[in-house]
Amino acid sequence: MVVTTNNSFRKVRRASFRNILVFFITSTLLSFCLPGKAAEIKGLAPQHAGKLIELYTYLDFISEKKYLLAKDTIAEDGSFRLQVDNEETLFCILFVEELYSHIYLQNDQDYELALPSSDSTRNLRFNEFIPADVVILNPEKDSLNYSIKDLNSEVDIFIETNAMRILKRSAKVQADSFNLKMSRRYFKLDNTYFAQQLQFNLALIDLMTGHSKKELYNRYLKNTPLHFRGEAYMKFFNEFYADILSSFAFREEEIKMILAIENSELDSLDAILSSHEFLKRDDVRELAMLQGLYFSQVNGRFKKEQVHPILKRVVQESKFQDHRITALNLLEKSNFMKAGTLAPDFQLQSLEGETVSLSDFKGKYVYLDFWATWCAPCIRSMIVMRELHEKYKEQVEFVSISLDQKAKKARSFVEKNEYSWTFLDFSNQPDIKTKYGIVAIPSYFIIDPEGKLLVSPGPSPEGGAERYFSRIQRDMTEKSKTNFIKEVPTKGQGR
Repeated sequence: MVVTTNNSFRKVRRASFRNILVFFITSTLLSFCLPGKAAEIKGLAPQHAGKLIELYTYLDFISEKKYLLAKDTIAEDGSFRLQVDNEETLFCILFVEELYSHIYLQNDQDYELALPSSDSTRNLRFNEFIPADVVILNPEKDSLNYSIKDLNSEVDIFIETNAMRILKRSAKVQADSFNLKMSRRYFKLDNTYFAQQLQFNLALIDLMTGHSKKELYNRYLKNTPLHFRGEAYMKFFNEFYADILSSFAFREEEIKMILAIENSELDSLDAILSSHEFLKRDDVRELAMLQGLYFSQVNGRFKKEQVHPILKRVVQESKFQDHRITALNLLEKSNFMKAGTLAPDFQLQSLEGETVSLSDFKGKYVYLDFWATWCAPCIRSMIVMRELHEKYKEQVEFVSISLDQKAKKARSFVEKNEYSWTFLDFSNQPDIKTKYGIVAIPSYFIIDPEGKLLVSPGPSPEGGAERYFSRIQRDMTEKSKTNFIKEVPTKGQGR
């Protein structure tokens, strides 16, 4: 299976997981933050004088654990300066108090930014954030950030226009036409990172629109290096392998796989997974296994006690340092959000622009769903959720939180499909993903009338949610009958 090849790692093998994490992070940062030509971010923002400006990146794109790269306090004259000695292009998140924006930081380029003003008329709640359109003042038209923003806009329009066809998995022709159009549009753009962004955005569209997974594997994964820090690559990777453990269903290896996980046997599990045509490569197989194990714990297929020993083995023995970090981050994420604890509160905007809090539903059961329009399993699950909502809406509040970067994408999708439960947009409180430990979507939670997690993680609409809803319905009906009986006056009363 996997063996330790790093001698320095052996010295800390028996150390606490916290010390191991520090060791991994330091080693990882050295791999892409090496002395060289630093990328510099500067600008003037007098409207934000005195505020803290921070730059983060993700340590991995499965757990999405953030790491602070640089920070500065904006001076009285509005000037600020951030510097990162990065060896490769990084996907970063820039925070200025309640504002945040994504930026792609190249190691050979300086950036002069114009920051938008905060909306002083907006009544912000605690830990609420606003997506901001930060302007790069010194780019040429074909710069990396400009081109990615343009590409993302085109992808959004395609998904919005073809939402119904995507839902029915009948948009192959439209996807092929769009892919050809985008390839021609950016043919002359010479940037390796953007080429990956383009390639795997188009790959994700192919996946959403029903193209053969075997075809997609051969084209995009079989002989392609694993771009661990490539945002678009990892988004496609996570979606492609989201249900990889379920793909063993009804195969003779399924029982062996289940027993290996239940007995926390990493070597046996690795040998079984290697028989899958999409898991022949060691690096791809192990990363897909990490994602699959964590998600199977999240959706309740396997228990935490079965999954955690395997993740710990990967932390201790994997020959891929990035995978050790990912496994450790996933272990950290799964140690909170336990059933019986209070569900993290939030104040999010509905798709109609109203502020909605989790506490607004106190006294009611809540079925909480995290989704996005680009997530094919999310879209398919909503077909079943519509039926469950119609059947149990008197007993359970259905709340779906969109993780789309633009609320209008989710709004258009919901309106076209005439879904009638509560839909919220996450963008003013992006840390809600961290609060709920969201590493894959769709993700579900059932919350009780006191605001406590009843089932965490919860089952999907097609994966057992109705069993809980029917029990809630039965219990509420019995309680109603009991109250009615108590209210009926006994002989001699009520006169």
